[in-house]
Amino acid sequence: MLHERPELVLFLVLALGYLLGKITIYGFQIGSTAGVLFAGLLFGYWGYTGPPFVDTLGFYLFIYTVGFQAGPRFLNVFLQDGFRYMTLAFVVAGTGLGIAFTISLFFGFEPGVSAGVLAGALTSTPTLAAAKDTVQRGLITLPEGMTAEQIQTNISTSYAISYLFGLAGVQIIILLLPKIAGVNLAKDAEEMEASTKQGTVEPAFGIQELVVRAYQVENPALTKQPLAKLYDNTSSQFTIQRVKRNGELITVNGDTKLEYGDIVAVTGLVRFWMRDASQIGKEVFDPEVLVLPTESCEMVVTKKDFVGMTLAEVGILERFGCFLSQLRRVGVRIPLSTNLRLERGDVLSITGTKQNLERLSDYLGHIERESDKTDLLTMALAIGAGILIGSLTFPVGKIQLGLGTAGGTLLMGILVGHMRSIRPTFGRIPPPTRWLLIELGMALFMAMVGLRAGIGFFPMLDSVGFPLMISACLVTSVPIVVGYLFGRWFLQIPPVILLGAITGSMTSTPALKVVTDQARSPLPALGYTGAYVFANLLVTIAGTMIVRI
Repeated sequence: MLHERPELVLFLVLALGYLLGKITIYGFQIGSTAGVLFAGLLFGYWGYTGPPFVDTLGFYLFIYTVGFQAGPRFLNVFLQDGFRYMTLAFVVAGTGLGIAFTISLFFGFEPGVSAGVLAGALTSTPTLAAAKDTVQRGLITLPEGMTAEQIQTNISTSYAISYLFGLAGVQIIILLLPKIAGVNLAKDAEEMEASTKQGTVEPAFGIQELVVRAYQVENPALTKQPLAKLYDNTSSQFTIQRVKRNGELITVNGDTKLEYGDIVAVTGLVRFWMRDASQIGKEVFDPEVLVLPTESCEMVVTKKDFVGMTLAEVGILERFGCFLSQLRRVGVRIPLSTNLRLERGDVLSITGTKQNLERLSDYLGHIERESDKTDLLTMALAIGAGILIGSLTFPVGKIQLGLGTAGGTLLMGILVGHMRSIRPTFGRIPPPTRWLLIELGMALFMAMVGLRAGIGFFPMLDSVGFPLMISACLVTSVPIVVGYLFGRWFLQIPPVILLGAITGSMTSTPALKVVTDQARSPLPALGYTGAYVFANLLVTIAGTMIVRI
């Protein structure tokens, strides 16, 4: 029955793969991606196949969303500290490409094997897809006696074998490297966190110090100007949340002027009450005024004037009466610090009253309100444009060069993500939808890779298994070591940030968790997001190159 129902085979592979992904061995979780690959190999070995074109569809959804998520930061990172991160990502990808090509010549691998080794050892799905796409589109000269299908099978099978070593190898090397280098990541992270807090007096976030009280306005100086100007001109850190005038609550905004005798609800820091509360008037008790309905939202930083400002300079709590609970950058949670600088596309989880949230969004960017809507029109047009762009090639000697459809789709995702961060009126993909597209797209692609590679997995393991294992180990380990030495000696990146950046250059989220666990801090995520935005593009280009040289 399964032979007649390839779609059933696909979903069985996905289910078994996610079940296998929950297994933990010596502290390392296999993960859903590897689990689906293993399940696909098993069913493929038994002779089952999946439905056609599913892997292509899944990959386009995956790579577009990855680009879309990185897009808001791409140009900003490049202009600010991009040279270091781009150079590191280039060194890691270039070293992997060079090692894979050299070893392939040394061992005399069949065409396509080196591409699979590179993609598997780096655990890079974009590299795999780019290499297979290059072969499928006929952009390479086929060796005599070999077909494009055979080369693609070699790519998939060698990828599956190498992936086993790449998945565990990246995490093991990242775990051992600090010990070999004599670096105490936890101590370094603690010192770095302490240094970023030096010189900061007021916290930039938090709700623990926020106090709400009611006062009757008795200071004539507070009635002479709108609230917006009052906030800008006063050194006190408070916000007027509600105003009761002549027994009725009135709408409060930046243009509101207080009047003598108004009952106002004021939010501010504990230090404000100790220092400046008397300037308003006498404190009163009015339950109607003191009840402040709050709401939470996700706010995206888009205003270029405030990109690069620290959280302390923005004053989310002090100036706007809101509190920040989380900041995500390229889908990765970033540690909060008063000296943390905002970047375009940062997603802030904010809580406050509706009027304060709107006032803050006018200042920083926009509120993601329609959380259930996705702009499928823009997505479809962008993916289509990416495929067209990737299909374009130009001759360099005897070689036809181009981005490939994987690179073209990734580039369009970056472009749309960046444009949306400037003008958030189109292209919306809510965070839960992004997660689904990335997770499901990757799972569909990996399931089909496993199904197609399964039948040739053990024959290849028998014929070139040992050289393939040696190759995978070298392609995994050498780029990490070279990247670390280059980052420390030439780029002068602190170890805590550098190791995070190396995991970003390898596009390995599981390895990032290893670093953050060692550092006992989320600081490595700063380096990860910096390198990740460049790494996906570079490893995709590497995939198109290795099958052509």
